[in-house]
Amino acid sequence: MPMTRNALAVLRAIETFEEGHAYPPSYRDLMRMTGLRSSNTVGYHIKNLAHMGLVQREPNLARVVTISEAGRAWLREGVMQPST
Repeated sequence: MPMTRNALAVLRAIETFEEGHAYPPSYRDLMRMTGLRSSNTVGYHIKNLAHMGLVQREPNLARVVTISEAGRAWLREGVMQPST
């Protein structure tokens, strides 16, 4: 599954939020940070990022999306380029 620009924006927003807070972001926080207009869209990208192993999440719980070690490595190394 290719990395899209919006998925990359969500991943970077999670990283940025985690750096400034002691807790993970909410979907609304991610909407505000990325400019996405729907929490369902944010959820779609988080689901795909989790499938790729770049984030960890707990379904049906609030504020439990965190970047995995693989996600941190990906952000450091920029292994994959986002697709359109």
